[in-house]
Amino acid sequence: MCHCEYRIMKIWSCYNMWKQGVSREKIYVQLEIGRKTVYRWTNQIQIKGIRKMVRDYRSSLHRRGRKGPPAETKRKIWSLREQYRHCCGEKIQCLLDEKRSVSNIYAILREKFRLRGKNKRPQSRGHVRRGTRPREAVQVDTVDLGELYAFTAIDTYTREAHVSIHTEASSKAGAQALQELGNQFGYMEHIQRDGGTEFQGEWEKVAQTLCGNIRTSARGQKNEQAFIERFNRSLREECLGKLDYCTKDLQEVQEKVQDYLRYYNSSRPHFALNFATPSSFSPMCHLF
Repeated sequence: MCHCEYRIMKIWSCYNMWKQGVSREKIYVQLEIGRKTVYRWTNQIQIKGIRKMVRDYRSSLHRRGRKGPPAETKRKIWSLREQYRHCCGEKIQCLLDEKRSVSNIYAILREKFRLRGKNKRPQSRGHVRRGTRPREAVQVDTVDLGELYAFTAIDTYTREAHVSIHTEASSKAGAQALQELGNQFGYMEHIQRDGGTEFQGEWEKVAQTLCGNIRTSARGQKNEQAFIERFNRSLREECLGKLDYCTKDLQEVQEKVQDYLRYYNSSRPHFALNFATPSSFSPMCHLF
């Protein structure tokens, strides 16, 4: 039986089962065809009728020729998926006795199975906290300055900022920067970080002694780190520029940053603070 007649036989079987009241979810399982295909066929049958739908389908197959992988290949891929307990497409590619790309295998699997995305399931992170009092919510981040790294932090209520410059973006350097932040800010109720490795390991050990709660922002969601991202932009535009710095520039950069922080915390007005500065807005703001 040629491919064209085989598909038309499937259409008639689909029509007869659907006419007898069998659900479309059961039809695609019994006929071993894609879920979308069953819905497309039944919708066309409703509009055109079975005979006209078959005529149009036969003529379209003759015009475009055979499209897509053979039904036998699909059945093999589906069978391997079930036999090896819903294994991945890469493993099916190795087990398959014919050459198929991984993307093509996943396309075939999606016709019958609901596949989970490549990313991990969304995890509960809690809401993004915005401080209503000093030290209630602090956001931290890292700015790449070439051979130097700036560990930045900001209080989302007072807008008081802190920057610590280091020669590496490791968890050890992050822990040192966090300790310096704790010396300035004191105890913090909540710290929000991104998923960088510098905010893991030793950083977490120090954070457990300096704050009550740690939240990791969602990957790619820059809006969750809006306060610290805005400060990082100001630090670049108003202090460090777009330059990359070498290790030998460490002392110079530290001095520039300290001067900028004194200006930022004591002289730079903020619209969000009714045009006040962090130092005048909150008595907890510590100047250098």
